[in-house]
Amino acid sequence: MNIANFKLIYDRKKLASATKAGLLQIECYRKGGDRIWVSTGIKVFPNQWNEKKRLITEKHSNAFELNKALKKMTDDFLEYETKQYQKGITVPLDFYRTFLASESGHTSFLEFFENEFKDNPSFTPNTKKNYRSALNHLISFKGIKYFTDLNYTNVEALNRYFVRHKLHANTIVKYHKYLRRTINEAIRKGLMEKHSNPYDDFKLKGKKTEKHCLTIDDIRKLEELMIKDGNMGLARSRDMFLFSVYTGLRFSDIIQISDKTVKFKKDGIYLDLVSQKTKKHKQENLALFFKNEAGLSKPEMIIAKYKDVLSICPFKMSLQPYNRNLKTLAEMAHIDEKLTSHIARHTFITFMVGKVSIPVLQEMAQHSDINTTRSYIHLSEKMKEAELKKVDWSY
Repeated sequence: MNIANFKLIYDRKKLASATKAGLLQIECYRKGGDRIWVSTGIKVFPNQWNEKKRLITEKHSNAFELNKALKKMTDDFLEYETKQYQKGITVPLDFYRTFLASESGHTSFLEFFENEFKDNPSFTPNTKKNYRSALNHLISFKGIKYFTDLNYTNVEALNRYFVRHKLHANTIVKYHKYLRRTINEAIRKGLMEKHSNPYDDFKLKGKKTEKHCLTIDDIRKLEELMIKDGNMGLARSRDMFLFSVYTGLRFSDIIQISDKTVKFKKDGIYLDLVSQKTKKHKQENLALFFKNEAGLSKPEMIIAKYKDVLSICPFKMSLQPYNRNLKTLAEMAHIDEKLTSHIARHTFITFMVGKVSIPVLQEMAQHSDINTTRSYIHLSEKMKEAELKKVDWSY
């Protein structure tokens, strides 16, 4: 029985360059046997690595800290291997992958954070994009790299970093929530001790943002707006926006509309899909929304317009060009309110306040908290007040 050896290997796959950092791995092997490579989660550029001494050079600003962490990893591997060897136990080399992951002070928290959102099938592309943005700020902050860095002092310093970089208060809260959620996941996976989450003591304070919605006049302007036949992108964006106004659907659900999610029945056109954000099943008879005195309802008319191309997902569009088109549409229709994918949904929910009960509206909007639905009552009153101020009471 041979005792295993452990050696630091830099950029084994030869991917590093002057602009791309290379990964440091621990090579685990026994003489005459197999070998595996375990990621340390640490990456440095070629000019920051001394191959002869197997050390990170002083050209890296955190060389001392990183070399200390690397030495501790290999020392712990060897110590564990030696103890098992003395007991007559041969440790499978694959074990050292899980061994490193279970040592909370060794694994790169930043790598864990990235893997948690990158490989999460329940996250939408937009959510992953937001997580990526949070990760970039964590990397720039430099104060949180390893699990041992996760303490109240560093979280407080991170918050000061966010404020210093003039991030919006609600964006700061969102990034902190991502961090807290990831830490809780690390605790569940045994990478951190229970009750060691610094967010147990750190309180998040968001800022209430005023929701905006369109007036009935604004909606009519969009409905009646003449768009040239050649500009299909604008026409499609207008229809998507109005469909959200009529149904309250999120952008991520509207782009799902296809022959698989639309059902034509005797009593109306049905929408049948699973919400991308909530993962809840949603089925609606569109004939019941924004009815016309005769014929199809307003959302049904939009679906009927695209009936022949439902097989190719007619509303499949990225959020960025969609919002750009909405800006153009607002200018063309002379609407002062900034049009976004959210304002259509806000308009629907505000319009429905008082027409259906709050619990029913909560289910329609798929709000997890009924207080979110109730927040639209105030907006509905403001909208009513604005309309009344425009009334000509003379006779």
